Formats: sequence, C-alpha cells, structure tokens
Amino acid sequence: MFASAAIAMAHHRIVLQGTRSSRCGALSFRQMQIMMMQSPCRIGNHQPPGMSVKYHAHHVSCLTMSTYASNKCLPVLIDLRSDTLTQPTEKIRQSLVQAQTGDDVYHEDNEVKALETAMAQLLGHEASLFVPSGTMANLLAVMTHCQKRGSEVLLGHKSHMFRWSQGNIAQIAGVHSNALTNMPDGTFCLNELQTRIQADDEHCPITSLICIENTHCDTGGTILNLPWLRELRAMSTKYNIPVHVDGARLLNAAVGLKIPPSELVRGFESVQVCLSKGVGAPFGSILAGTKRFVTQARRYRKAIGGGVRQNGFMARAGLCALEDWEMKLQRDHEHAKLIAQGVESIGSGQVRLLTESVDSNIVLLRTKCVSPEKIVSRLKRITPDEGESLEGSIAVRCAPLEKDVIRLVTSCNQSTEDIKLAVKKLQFVIMELLKM
Repeated sequence: MFASAAIAMAHHRIVLQGTRSSRCGALSFRQMQIMMMQSPCRIGNHQPPGMSVKYHAHHVSCLTMSTYASNKCLPVLIDLRSDTLTQPTEKIRQSLVQAQTGDDVYHEDNEVKALETAMAQLLGHEASLFVPSGTMANLLAVMTHCQKRGSEVLLGHKSHMFRWSQGNIAQIAGVHSNALTNMPDGTFCLNELQTRIQADDEHCPITSLICIENTHCDTGGTILNLPWLRELRAMSTKYNIPVHVDGARLLNAAVGLKIPPSELVRGFESVQVCLSKGVGAPFGSILAGTKRFVTQARRYRKAIGGGVRQNGFMARAGLCALEDWEMKLQRDHEHAKLIAQGVESIGSGQVRLLTESVDSNIVLLRTKCVSPEKIVSRLKRITPDEGESLEGSIAVRCAPLEKDVIRLVTSCNQSTEDIKLAVKKLQFVIMELLKM
C-alpha cells in the first residue's frame, strides 16, 4: 500500500505521497503520529493507494466503511473535539456562489434579511440579528439588557458565558457576574436565584438580567427541562428581570425534546443560536428578541466591530445549512448514544459516563486512575501493534474538559461508520490502559 510518506502542511493542506508496497503498515509510526497530531482536519481516502493524494480542508469527507474495508492500512482520523469543526458541504459551497449580496451595515443585503426573518420566525421572536459569533451575540445581549453601569447578571457557574468568554461582560460591558451553582442537569436552584436577586441597596449592584444555557455544554449537553423553564419564567416575570438564553445548541434541545425551538424560549426576552456548530454553517450566530431590542443590539454590534459588509455570502450558507437541521442533529444525537453505549459495554468503573443519559451530541466520560490527558493522547496515536486488533489504523481526537473528564462531541461531518470506528478505538484504548 504505502511504502513511504512525506507529510507537508501549509495553509491547511496535507500532502501524502507514496508508492505501492506489498505490506500493510509500512507507513511509519512516527509519520502517522505527526499526521494525526498536526492535521487540522479529518483524513479520508479519495484515490487508490500508491497515488499522490492531496487533501485540503474543504475537500475532506468522511471515509466510508466500504473504502475503509478495502484500504485498512490507511490511517483514519475522526475528530470529536467539537461540533465547531464542521466543514461545509458541497451544497453549502455552491450556495455561496449564488448569493446576491449588498451592504448589511446599510441594511441592503437581502440574503442577511432573509436569514434574520427566517430565524426570528423559527425562534418565535419579532426580529433577529446576524452576528459573527455566539460570543459576540451573548455580549450584545448583555450590553442591550444592562445599559446602566453597576448592573449585574445572574448565571450558572458552569455556563459558557461565565467560564469561557474571558469575562467579557465585565471587561467590555462593565457588567458584574453573580454565579449560581449549576446542578448536573444544567439548571440551578430557583430558591438560590431568588436569594441572589439584589434589592435596592446602594452597596450592591442591580440585578438586571438572568442568563441560562440550553443545551448546557459543560454538564454534558443536557437539555433544560420544561417545568424548570416555566418556573424560571414565572419568577423572572415576578421580579421584572429579563432572561437571555445562550442557545448555542438550542436546536439540539428542540430535536431532543421533539418540539419547536420557539417553545423553549417562549416568554424569554432574548436568545442566541449558533449556526456554525451542529447545523454545519461556516460562520455566524443569530441574536433574537423584540424589534426594539434588536435595533439597540445592532447599534452595539457596530461599536464592537461586528458589522460585516457583504455578509450575504455567509447568510446564504446559513440558510442552506438550516434546510435539513433537524435530520442532521438527530443523527448527531444517535451517534453520541452509540459512543456512550460502546463505553458502557466495557463494564469498567474506571472510565464511565459522567451523566445518567446522553441528551444530545455531547458525551462526557469520567476517568479514574488514568488521567484524561493520557487517554486523549493515546487515542490520537497509532501504534504498530494495534492494526491487527482494530483491523486498521484509527486515530480519534477528543478533549480533556476537567481534571477527570473527557469530552467527545459528534457533528454532521461524521458518518455512522466513522462513529463505529471511533468506538472501536475508544474501547481498545480503555482496555489497554486499564490492562483489562
């Protein structure tokens, strides 16, 4: 198959060159290790072995089981670090060519208008705003809701807005964060929330906004339950405090509960939804609310550099990606369950599911005795002796989340065959490290 391999990377390109060999596994371990550790994209096979093969990030596709079966010595990389790694399909790429763009800052891009109208309807809000990222959308929501200095936001201690945004609402908006303890299902105690609401006291910041995350990433993609959402809505109404939903993966929650996304945000003042995660678009998020809210958020968007001129290209890609969002996300959820079942089937108490069930496309594994870093490092390496056991060379990328937790995230770039290969490698590595 491959007797030698030269690996070069420039501008997200991987070049594999080789000649035929009578033996599988002639691709050296070190060469495969470098390829798996440095490659920014999945590796598949598009030409017969022995021929020069060039992979660009925008040409990489899933390796089918039939191709894998006929070329088992070819290394396969399955990237489960995040659903932000999705690559646009050929259909999405073609949609970019067809986009009719204008200047969105001048309100003259019809593609952007179409996307914003469609998303406002999907989310049950009056209007929406297309912005470059979910981080920016959440920041804009806080800036719009909390226009007075000395304002405070109540949110979960494991929320993305609190943990992974550089404290941007304090850094940029001058808004204080007051963190509530997230429970394993992603919710927080509403009694605790009630006690944290600041009265009119000159010593304290003014509670001006409540933020929730649905699905909740750091508790394992959990879906916030509907009774809790209804209770939160009633409490926020009682105290006249608006609620913003960080719905980066809100569409996953809708698919998981089999209800329209609008039902999950009914009565809440604003919501942001990412298009560049499981939906598979290459860019952008949506921030939705009332027309007045969106008008003010649009003004702040310009101030922080989020006004993109000919943004119709990205809007058209978003519209195209949304055409089959339910089917894609449902498949992602099924794939996550396959991973969970594969780990549970080992029967080891040393590596097990962190959550009681898998709600969406995120799987969290709790490890004992072996560190997450060691498992993650071993998963992406291909050793000479594992090819026979796995009937091929498989590398899996995932991420350590905490000192004893590993995160795996499925996305629309993976086929069911890919996930089955990933499960095989995961089972092999767990049993190897635990000496089972």
